[in-house]
Amino acid sequence: MNIEKIDQKHPHYDMYREHRRTGQLLEGGTVAMRKNRNETLPKEPREKGDNYQARVNRSVLLEAYTDTLSQMSLKPLTQSVKFTLDTLPDDWEWLQNDIDGSGSDVDTKALSAIRGRLSNGPWLALLDMPSTTDEDGRQLSDVELRQQGRHPYVSEIHPDSLINWEYGDDGKFVMIRIKYTSMETVEGEVTEVEYIKEWTTAEINLYRKAKDDEGKETWQLVKDKSGPNQIGVVPLAVCGELDDRPILEGLAHLNMSHFRKKSDLDNIIHLSCVPILHMAGFEKGDFSEKEISVSNAFVSSEKDSVIKWVEVQGTAIEQARHDIERTEAQMSVYGFEIVSEKQVQKTATETVKDDSDDTSVLQAVCTSVENTFDEIMEFASMYTGKPVPDDLRIQIFKDFNISYQVYQKIRALLDLRVAGEISRPTFHKELDRLKFLGDHYDPETEAGLIDDNPEVEV
Repeated sequence: MNIEKIDQKHPHYDMYREHRRTGQLLEGGTVAMRKNRNETLPKEPREKGDNYQARVNRSVLLEAYTDTLSQMSLKPLTQSVKFTLDTLPDDWEWLQNDIDGSGSDVDTKALSAIRGRLSNGPWLALLDMPSTTDEDGRQLSDVELRQQGRHPYVSEIHPDSLINWEYGDDGKFVMIRIKYTSMETVEGEVTEVEYIKEWTTAEINLYRKAKDDEGKETWQLVKDKSGPNQIGVVPLAVCGELDDRPILEGLAHLNMSHFRKKSDLDNIIHLSCVPILHMAGFEKGDFSEKEISVSNAFVSSEKDSVIKWVEVQGTAIEQARHDIERTEAQMSVYGFEIVSEKQVQKTATETVKDDSDDTSVLQAVCTSVENTFDEIMEFASMYTGKPVPDDLRIQIFKDFNISYQVYQKIRALLDLRVAGEISRPTFHKELDRLKFLGDHYDPETEAGLIDDNPEVEV
């Protein structure tokens, strides 16, 4: 292999990454949206630099995507992740309380996996293992390994960091390349250094970008951090598929659209709130610009001369506002969609035999996370030589669905509210009747909160 091409990307890399980009910008909040203004708020033709920057500074993100992502990720974690075995064997206790070698428990990792499926598409977990020998090369006993915390551990790999990969005939990875950076002191200065770690079924190699003897930056093999692959497989577990689109990608695009529309509306309102002084029938030398004020009077010999304020009527503003309310309603439904059961016509016999069609999107995500942890345990077994105990699995709470009928009623209520057919108090009263808002909901308190935030109309 030509080491100069070690950073070559997979042909599909950019396409997969593009699907994640909008959500990543939104997760950064208003600050990230303003910072990446060329992507989030494209400059209008003939828009001057100062005016454009002022429009950017007035733009504020309604964080519907991030809120929904957090709420949906946490739903399965309202109860702790459980294991099918009441007590884990000593060699597998790390799964419960130190799954990443840094003290993270299984709940933390499951939450990260669910969030990754919703926001990135696939969730990637690379399993590695510290050395099992001491400094003198002596093989440590099982007790010593446990005492020193030397056990398999999960490293999360962001999909953007996986720059290249190859599959074998059996559909399993035979090569992956992971690119990352590290802050290091180089020639007395703290600088960002690039690395690429390549895993194949035969070897694990680490490459570092550094200057050669001629001062040119090149990729160089780090020999003391490279060596044979002891387990003979590439231990990368993928929850989902690499080409999976983020489950909340549609919401991300809606939220981006809302941000742009709201930015335009705020800009229009700002400009329309400043009336324009219109003067007609005066000669250029009739008065000085400095004399124009509310305390002055103007006299003109022209009978048709006039001075008046011109203001925007605002009909287009109301149309824009209504369009934004419609987008907000669409965004508010998105969370319902991934926890609502599917609606499929089934016979009574089919209902008894198979309830898989009642699975919501979020329940399916939880099942895929459980299956990925099965694969993680299989990789761990390859490292330790200890078989996975029979029937050892994780169980994620999944009893959070809303029925399809309730979901349809909520959608209908939103449509009526946006169309102005029902009032806001009626809308919230109906949500309360459907028991969707939970026991903590109080209509009067909620009304007060909405009055304090007049932008929230729905």
